Amino acid sequence: MAGKEETMEFKQLEYILAIYQYGSISKAAKKLYLSQPNLTKSLKNVEDEYNITLFTRTSKGMKLTKEGERFLNYTKDIIQRKEMLDNVFKKWQIQNLNIVKLASQHFSFLSVLVDQLYQKLNNQQYKIYINECGRGRVIESILNHNENIGILVMSNQDPKVFKQYVSSLPLEFTRLAYSSIYCCVGKKNPLYYKEKLSFEDVKNQTMIIFDTDQMTQQGESLEGELDNFDSSHMIITDSLFLSLQLLENDDTALLTTRWTIDFIINENIRAIPIENSKQVNHLYWIKHQNHQLDENEKFIIKTLEELQKSTV
Repeated sequence: MAGKEETMEFKQLEYILAIYQYGSISKAAKKLYLSQPNLTKSLKNVEDEYNITLFTRTSKGMKLTKEGERFLNYTKDIIQRKEMLDNVFKKWQIQNLNIVKLASQHFSFLSVLVDQLYQKLNNQQYKIYINECGRGRVIESILNHNENIGILVMSNQDPKVFKQYVSSLPLEFTRLAYSSIYCCVGKKNPLYYKEKLSFEDVKNQTMIIFDTDQMTQQGESLEGELDNFDSSHMIITDSLFLSLQLLENDDTALLTTRWTIDFIINENIRAIPIENSKQVNHLYWIKHQNHQLDENEKFIIKTLEELQKSTV
């Protein structure tokens, strides 16, 4: 019909991906059970709609243009998300699977939490996703609905810019427990044999900034006692393995909480309490304001609360 605006359909994205994968319209058409003219027409319709050229014909087959490479990246993402929708709302519902998605910083109690969830679901069908990452990624995961529950630590001396950012988000934060602060050091650090420390003792150490968010990593707006640290001597990582290696092999230091020290300390690494500190760390679980907790997620929260009571 004259004047009718053509709009791209999802199947056309699958056609474009197939042309890329097989490097040939004829081969892609055969795999898709389409005629070659119909596939060619479908490709041209998409190119006309976006006023771009996706492929060039060469002696070695169909090759993506620069615009085509960008277009294909979006195409793959859309197809992947469609497959995720199918898994969630078709396959998983039919199979009656229990889906649990959790994002958390690195905590020693996490294995106990997951084990208890495993015991609860052991006679059922389930998939448990654990995204163990830095604080910023925990927040991002919950904000984007990639996971449903997050576990993280926040401090009364977090940067103001971070506090303002967090308060503006559509997230709910529930406090579970609090912890004082510890300094972890290895035998090559002169602080290793001390029984207690102050912030004055550690302010000139080469600090490992572990498991946090980008705003705090930048170290340009630290609050209170942390503001005295030398931000020009920092190693920033979300890798627990790397942090342990650095503590054991170098004279670095790492500030942490009681929820982490159990899997950091060993015969070569000590956790020394920092006394008379004004910094207080709080453990929170978080969720999106629009998310309603299901039975398994409520079990996770209850277990978290019980674990924190048992370790006070």
